[in-house]
Amino acid sequence: MKGKGPGDIGDIVREHTGFAIGKDESRMIADAMVPGYSSHTGDFICQPDATLAKILSHSSYVKKAKGEPAAVIRRGNVGFTSCNHTAEDQLLLAYGHKARELGMDRLVDNTYLFEVMCRYFGLTHRNPSMTPEQAIQYLKTTSTEEWRRHMKLHMA
Repeated sequence: MKGKGPGDIGDIVREHTGFAIGKDESRMIADAMVPGYSSHTGDFICQPDATLAKILSHSSYVKKAKGEPAAVIRRGNVGFTSCNHTAEDQLLLAYGHKARELGMDRLVDNTYLFEVMCRYFGLTHRNPSMTPEQAIQYLKTTSTEEWRRHMKLHMA
C-alpha cells in the first residue's frame, strides 16, 4: 500500500479482506504509513497493520425502527494483529446448539479453537511431527544482517 492514496487503499483492503472500508478509514491507513506516525505514544506498533486491525475489529451500526442495532458493516469485532502481547487470557463466548457438542461450553485454550473450527466444518488435520534428531537439520542460526533483511521485507 506504500505510495497509494486513500481510494486505492480502500480497493486493496476490499480485494484482500473482503471488507469495504470507508473513505475516512482509508485516510486513517494512509496517515498511518507516513514516517514518524504514532497512534500511541511510547507503544511499539507496526503500521499500517495496527490501524487496519483497529478498523476491521469493529462493526458499524445504525438504529432499526424499534431501536435495536443492526450491523451496516458486519465485521468480526476481533482484533487480529498486534506487535505487543500481554499474555492475558481473552474471553470468547460461544453459544447455540453446537457449543456443548464442540466443547465450547467451558474455558478452553486458544489453540483448541482451531480444532473446533475443523470439526465444525468437517475438516481433518494433523500437525506434522518429527523427532528432535529429524528436526535438527532445520535449525538455523540467523545473522543480524539476515534478520534485518527479513524485517525490512516483512514490515510495512
